[in-house]
Amino acid sequence: MSSVPKRVPASRLDKEQVQNAVDALIKLSSKRKQQLRLKDLLEEGEDIILNITLQKAHERKSTNPILLKLPHPFLPEIRETCLIVRDNEELKADIKDMNIPGLRKIMQFKKVNILSNVYSERIKLCDSYDLFIADDAILSMAKSRLGKHFWKTKKVPIKVKLSKDSQIKKLPQRIAQINKCTPFYLPTASLISIKIGNTTQSPKDVSENISTVIDRVIMTLDPAAGWELIQSLAVTTQDSISIPFFNQLPSGPALLSKPLKSEKRKAIEESEDEEEEEEDEIIKIQAEKSKKLKTTPEVTTTQTEKAKTPSKVESKEIEKKQDTKTPNKK
Repeated sequence: MSSVPKRVPASRLDKEQVQNAVDALIKLSSKRKQQLRLKDLLEEGEDIILNITLQKAHERKSTNPILLKLPHPFLPEIRETCLIVRDNEELKADIKDMNIPGLRKIMQFKKVNILSNVYSERIKLCDSYDLFIADDAILSMAKSRLGKHFWKTKKVPIKVKLSKDSQIKKLPQRIAQINKCTPFYLPTASLISIKIGNTTQSPKDVSENISTVIDRVIMTLDPAAGWELIQSLAVTTQDSISIPFFNQLPSGPALLSKPLKSEKRKAIEESEDEEEEEEDEIIKIQAEKSKKLKTTPEVTTTQTEKAKTPSKVESKEIEKKQDTKTPNKK
């Protein structure tokens, strides 16, 4: 059983190359906005997305996002937030009295259950708030009722524990912590997309966020494999091209010196050899059969005709019988 390393594997990133890629992306985004004359977007900026391509599809599946703490948070400290709680009027009133900054809506689960029956209402709810958090007691039911649009927009509710009074009192601090993190969803495929910054930030700050996020992803997925997990890295925005800054072959840089055949190729060659052997055996069997057919005497048509034609003695007996049967005509 292999031991799991407690430390993060040594990074293979070239910091200068990462900063150059981020700087090029920020300039590209700014130029595009100036051409389109989008002044509002120039001030707000665009979210920068880190695309991580794994060597193979991940086997684990989890619907709960993992919060990755960033050294340079890019999300606003106060966001339009919706809290989904269990059906408890007293709990709803207590949280409302706390006047938590950014908490615009406190919704009980029964209301979510009603909205789930109307598709347009679910879309409207998703687009009305920036952040959704939910009581741990009803989180799984809430996610199943909200539908696929929350998954596509990556607004799946983040769980908070509200079963104890001490946990309810810490809710403002918990929301503030969530706003300093970026959500990471465990993949079921080979591509992971994580928001790691904004075009209003400096390339240095964004590159530091990238390093932190990659280390955390490796430690979450497979610390023993380390950087062998990753095939390529790139940054992009929602409307721009992808700019790569790291790439390695699927076999990994440490395995390039070994000119060994892959297991899949070996299996194919072995099966081809077995098929050739089977074909040789079939050819031998067919040859043996053909030899046997040649050695056996063949009955000719003349012999069969002779066997069918009666002899002279037999023909005289047949004539006598016919004479006795037919009466003489006078």
